[in-house]
Parts: sequence; structure tokens; C-alpha cells
Amino acid sequence: MPKRILLERVIILNKRISSIEIFCICYFLIRSSFFNLTLNSILKSSKNNSISVLIISSLLGLIPLFIYITILKKIKNNSLKNYIDNNFTKLPAKTINYIIFISSIFFLILLFSNYTLYIKNEYLEDMSPILISLSIMIPFVYISLKKITVLTRTSVILFFISVLFTLISFISLIFKVDFSNILPLAVYNTNISKNVLLYIGFNILPLFFLLTLPINYNKQNIKIIVSSYITTNFLLIFIILLNVLISNFSNSSTTNIFKEVSIIGYSGNIEALLSIQTIFDLFIIISTTLFFIRKYLNTKDFYIIMLCIYIVSNLVIYTKITFKYTLPLLYISFLFIPFLISLKRDD
Repeated sequence: MPKRILLERVIILNKRISSIEIFCICYFLIRSSFFNLTLNSILKSSKNNSISVLIISSLLGLIPLFIYITILKKIKNNSLKNYIDNNFTKLPAKTINYIIFISSIFFLILLFSNYTLYIKNEYLEDMSPILISLSIMIPFVYISLKKITVLTRTSVILFFISVLFTLISFISLIFKVDFSNILPLAVYNTNISKNVLLYIGFNILPLFFLLTLPINYNKQNIKIIVSSYITTNFLLIFIILLNVLISNFSNSSTTNIFKEVSIIGYSGNIEALLSIQTIFDLFIIISTTLFFIRKYLNTKDFYIIMLCIYIVSNLVIYTKITFKYTLPLLYISFLFIPFLISLKRDD
């Protein structure tokens, strides 16, 4: 076996992350696109059936989750890229790695442009997106060149802050609900399949980036991953439930509830808390995606790729390009290809 691969295995073994860090990373990967992308889309088109959308999506999402767990068992002390190189013939290996790499770049551009726009719209309306994206790109480049434990430990800190804000939001929303009129929830006969695919694509499939983490495959860590999956999805379902209940029994639209419900004891609304949580969510998933991409590149090429991402992201913002084929690309790269890898028998 080449010395380079042996060295990488030793490095990975020395950087195993703890159970709480695994739990927190899973939590953020699932939430990453919820408040800034999928929530409004699901509420607008599915209305009361939004709850059904998340329940069905969470159940179907177990399929890609266990595919990723299977791959974790296969790669063991290796990286995904090296596992593909060692267990597939040359052309298929290069093709698979190329598709995964390009898709990750594409996904990162989408995340980064959304992150820039979100900060601009929420906090810095008068500042140029070019300056905003530059100011946030530098910390991302810095953290991606550090050890993976910098990211995982940061995720733990942000997790406890996020949970605190979530509890405050729940309490604030619950006081606005009239539980005497809780039924019926499903009034509209809408086609929920589109939103199920949307939620799985943007909130479940990002768990693919768990494969970049040095996770020791054992029963305890698998239980941690599954428990984080269940807990996070339950919290998101509960947020949808409260949102729908409040909008059903008030004159508010489902997408404006967070702006109208105030934090208990304060004049501000819970949208401010959710805004901070969204920044946390996007920060963790962008950083995790960068660590994944970093494994495919040397330092010089990484800087070049980051410059390209910066330029393209700003072009996306200024030209208002829509990512029509993002969802199919995510399913091909982060579900179909991992499924094929999980079926591969080890040599």
C-alpha cells in the first residue's frame, strides 16, 4: 500500500471526533437549508400538509442515511476518495470522484451565494455583495485549512446556542396556539411529492458530507447519528406544526408568523433568533463542504478553486441565476452514486 495512503490513515485515526461532535454536525447538516430555502417553499405550496411532507420525508430519508452509514463501514480508516480509487477500476473511479467533486463545488456555490444574500438582506442592505462575500470567504478558507476538530468543536458551541434559541422560539410560539382548534390539520388536497423530494434533497442528502469526518464506525456512533437524525427532524416537524396551527387560527400567512410573534418578555420577534440560527446552520455546512472538497486538492489548487467559487457566487448574485437542475444533481451525486458505492463488494 502506498505510503501516502498509510500516512492519511494514521492522521485520520489521530483525529477521531467525539460522539457529541458527530451529533452536532448531523444536527446542522439537516437544518442547513431549512429556514432559508425549504421552509417557505413547503409552507406556501403544501400549507396544512406541510406536516405530512416532513413526516414522509423523514421516513424516506432513512434510506440515504443508512446508505451513508454503510459507506462509513466500508471506508473505515480511509477517505472516500481513496476508497473509490482503490476499489473501482481507473475510469469508473475517476468518473465517480469527478462527479462528486463537481457536484460539491456546485452545491457550495449555491450555499455561499445564499449565505451572502441572507446576510445582505438581513443585516447589511447597503453593502455590496462583493465586499460581504469577501469578508465571509476569508474565515471559511482559514478554517478549512485547519484541523477538522476546529470545525467539530465549533459546531458543539453553536449547537448549544442554537438549542437555547430554539427553546425560546418554541415557548414564544406555543403561547400563540389555540389547541382547542387543533383539528383538522390536513384541509388542502395538495400534491406533496414535490416538497418531499425538495426536503430530502436539501435537508437529508447533505448528510453525505458526514463521509468527510473521521468517524469511528461502531454501534455507539451509529446510534448517535440516528438519534441526531430523529431529534433534528422532530424539532423541524414541531416548528412546522406550530407555524401551521398559528396561521390557521389567525389572519397571518404561514410565512409571516416568525415576524409577528414576539419573544416572551422582549419587544423583538423570534425571526431575529431564527436569523442567527440560520447563520450558524449555513456556516457549519459550508465549512463541512469545504473540508470535503479540500481532500481532493493540494493547497495551491484549493486557493484557485476558492477564488473561482468567490467569482462565480458573485456572478450568481448579480445576474440572479436560478439553479434549475440543483435538485436532480443532488440526487445523482449524493444518493444514486453513494448507493452504487454501498453495493460495491470490497476487494
